[in-house]
Amino acid sequence: MQMSKDATEKTIDKAAVERYRRIDKAISDVIAKEGCDAPQIKEARKRFDVQAEMNLFANSKSN
Repeated sequence: MQMSKDATEKTIDKAAVERYRRIDKAISDVIAKEGCDAPQIKEARKRFDVQAEMNLFANSKSN
């Protein structure tokens, strides 16, 4: 909402769903064509693992 003052929660949610749908399709296409060991899939799995371990609620300021 900070990036687009005209955006509503509904339009943001719809855009997010569409973005994730496109990402899912792109990943599925690579897996279907090149298999699970394709370099792009290995990189995507690494990024997923890093993001899954992130604590987005941690205080970012050092004490």
